Amino acid sequence: MLSKLRKYQTAGRDAALDAFTSTSPGFMLGDEMGLGKTIQSLAVAEKVPKKAKRVAIIAPAGLVDKWRDEIKKHLGTARKYTFSIASYSELVNPENLYFFTRQPFDLAIFDEAHYMKDFDAQRTRATLGAPTDKHRTVASVSARLMGLSGTWPANRVGETYPWLFRTGHPLTHNRTYEKFLHRYAASVRETSYGLTHKGVKNAEEFRRLLGPNFLRRTIDDVEKDIPPGTLDEIEIKVSEATYKEEREIMAELMLAAGHSETDVSVALSQPDFLDLLLETVPDFPRLSEFRKRQGFMKVKPVLDYLVESVLPELKKFILFTYHTELAELYAEKLSAAGAKVCIVHGKNTDKKTRYAALKAADAAKECVLIATLDSVREGFDLTGFTHSFYAELDWRVYAMQQTQGRTRRIGQTRPVFWFLFHFAEGVEKLIAKRLAEKAADILALRGK
Repeated sequence: MLSKLRKYQTAGRDAALDAFTSTSPGFMLGDEMGLGKTIQSLAVAEKVPKKAKRVAIIAPAGLVDKWRDEIKKHLGTARKYTFSIASYSELVNPENLYFFTRQPFDLAIFDEAHYMKDFDAQRTRATLGAPTDKHRTVASVSARLMGLSGTWPANRVGETYPWLFRTGHPLTHNRTYEKFLHRYAASVRETSYGLTHKGVKNAEEFRRLLGPNFLRRTIDDVEKDIPPGTLDEIEIKVSEATYKEEREIMAELMLAAGHSETDVSVALSQPDFLDLLLETVPDFPRLSEFRKRQGFMKVKPVLDYLVESVLPELKKFILFTYHTELAELYAEKLSAAGAKVCIVHGKNTDKKTRYAALKAADAAKECVLIATLDSVREGFDLTGFTHSFYAELDWRVYAMQQTQGRTRRIGQTRPVFWFLFHFAEGVEKLIAKRLAEKAADILALRGK
């Protein structure tokens, strides 16, 4: 290893090497974003015993080139082993998977390992494989498995099962998925769409058993000079007509999903109507349409706040949206208000131009970066920004955490602030409450 490791990074490397055994060959490095999980995993690759002399790296498509750059940056050219790098999306293709797994690996590194959270998902079937699968997977041809994720475990304890099962973890010994859920999920029930669960129980036992094969440090644990980060909420008060419109949209969705007017009326009168909506309308396009229409309802109050209260004092900040159409609308409106806007989303940039655009935005003295959450939540440093505003709440708490980790990480020298816009009532109030509940579940699973 040519690059010098920080003390805690050396400890992370050694913890992984100590964790690998013949019966439980897996280790998950769950360090918070920005602490150098990449360099720690490359250090592990250098030290593991070599028999096949091959190391696999599986990453999201947008990070494959970044991994190649990191290997060149941190490792010398005199290596006596090779790296094979592929994206999760590439390995979904059976032919690609077949050729990638023709020879064994001494170590397989799975970046953003929270991608593998469901045995039914194609990416999980290609990388880890389901219990009954017979085909070759990356896991089945690898002597050791190392996962990297700053957002693992997620709030849904069942999403940890595929990784724990495939790595032979004691938490899954003699436990089917159903038994695992009944042991560690607070609520488990059968619905017409399958088994669902939420909440956490027996958390202390879960953390204790997870311990030897999982390591997580926060920035505050190991980097005392990183300035603090503060999360705050900005409530938007709107007319009763807006909340009525929300209910009307939800009623449309439930009716379109085949529910009677009576059932819809009863559902929307319940305090947990959001749960009922998510269960009765699981169709993603319909839910996405609801969220988009809800996002458009917020545009005027969010813009009023930014133009009147933020732009006069702050010329550089990030505005996150969930939908591309909303990002483009905010860019148009803020440009008209005199802001120097840079817009980044999955449709206006590819992975190379996105990296260049974000690097330029990060270095600029004045810049309102408008970005969709999914376009920048992985693999980018945005330490040139100190203020981020969320025009739309992402219902996935880990995605929110990942975007926050873009600005508060190694290299940040100033305090960081994140602001969440949400309606004072209605669905968004429930979502804000749900996000807080999910964050509490995550803390219960990970510990401090």
